[in-house]
Amino acid sequence: MDRERKIKMHHRKLMALLTVLAVFAGLALLDGLASLDMYAPNMGIDADSRLLWAESEGVEYEYFCAMHPQVVSDEPGKCPICGMPLSKRPKVGAMAGEEGLPEVPMVQLSPRQIRLAGVKVEPATYRHLVKTIYTVGNMTYDERLLAYVTAWVAGRVDKLFVDFTGVEVKKDEPLVWIYSPDLVSAQREYLLALETQEKMRNSSLDEIVKSADYMLDATRDRLLLWGITEKQIEELSETGEVQEHMTIYAPMAGTVIKKDILEGQYVEEGTKMYTIADLTELWMMADVYEYEMSLIKLGQKVDITTAAFPGRTFTGTVAFIDPFLNEITRSLKVRVDVPNPELKLKPAMFVNVTIKIPLGNSDEELIKKPTGVLAIPRSAVLDTGRRKLIYVEIEEGLFEAREIETGFTAEGYVEVLEGLKQGEMVVAAGSFLLDAESQLGPGVGAQYFGATGGPEGEEETHVKEKAPSKTHRH
Repeated sequence: MDRERKIKMHHRKLMALLTVLAVFAGLALLDGLASLDMYAPNMGIDADSRLLWAESEGVEYEYFCAMHPQVVSDEPGKCPICGMPLSKRPKVGAMAGEEGLPEVPMVQLSPRQIRLAGVKVEPATYRHLVKTIYTVGNMTYDERLLAYVTAWVAGRVDKLFVDFTGVEVKKDEPLVWIYSPDLVSAQREYLLALETQEKMRNSSLDEIVKSADYMLDATRDRLLLWGITEKQIEELSETGEVQEHMTIYAPMAGTVIKKDILEGQYVEEGTKMYTIADLTELWMMADVYEYEMSLIKLGQKVDITTAAFPGRTFTGTVAFIDPFLNEITRSLKVRVDVPNPELKLKPAMFVNVTIKIPLGNSDEELIKKPTGVLAIPRSAVLDTGRRKLIYVEIEEGLFEAREIETGFTAEGYVEVLEGLKQGEMVVAAGSFLLDAESQLGPGVGAQYFGATGGPEGEEETHVKEKAPSKTHRH
């Protein structure tokens, strides 16, 4: 009894295994039929999908593998790599350019195949495209609004009215009180020249009077050059009292960004004591890559954002473009003038930069009046690296490959410079499949390797054995 039970159980397992194998065999058969239908255009099964190559008498033919175009044979057979039957085509270069063999690939698909491949067409039209450049930059001081405060005479700093960095000062606000022996001597010389002029005023000798006037003017100019104001000179003339200390004033309104002086420090003429910057106007230095530099023009508006102020956009204007590239980054420095009346932007702050440029304008009207450019969807262009191809619908279901010259890309569209006219229907979706169809068709694989490209000078593999050592199902 136990033996019979074991035999029955073994029989059931065997039947279950056979059932599973039958199911997988059926699925494989269906997959094979589907694959057969997929490659029907090249195997002559589906007459609605074919390459429009006329067969002419006297044309030599060769056989190639649809899956491995480098496999070529003079005799029919099977691919040594995958085992597929070889497809027939005119030999590479045979009758090229002659009547019956067009120089560009043309593909015809049935409505059913167009639906399955998801092929969609769209007319080439003129569009108002705006190219947007995204880059980064950093804020810095406006070099035109920087000023140094220096010692006009040698002396000793006895008092600082501004004693730390970051203080905002107004124009003509006192900064330093300095003692200078040279300044004291210059004031005494001025008083002496003034007294001499008074004494020689009634002299009968004109030369003596002129000499006294000249001496007074020379000492006066010397005081002015050392920073003594007209008002201080008038007070000195009226009182006759020599001032031992000199006050140095701020040459402009702004913020003290650097302090290089301490009380009690001796300074020489020309010693730099403060650096003052006006922060109400800043520069923003942005980097623009080499391939985008032709779009940048003086006067363009620039939008600036920073993480410090979310949702806030600052606006600047392109004021200068460097005449040279950075050799390391291959980028161009662009200087943007940015108003900063609220002092929210700080020097050395990193910012995000957006520059919007209307395409299709002359240099003079680049900002004022956008004109439109002939454009097609970006997905329509097959870029092989050496050239750019598109597929144009000549008539319903008939597509022709065409080489075009393109410009900039913006908003999902590509600017077309040459090779296409307004209103022509361009394949916007499914062009890669059409390109694959043309690649597998007669004679085209040697002229164009398809969107994935192909190695130049790749030697074709000619079939020598008809029977492959190992088959592979597609």
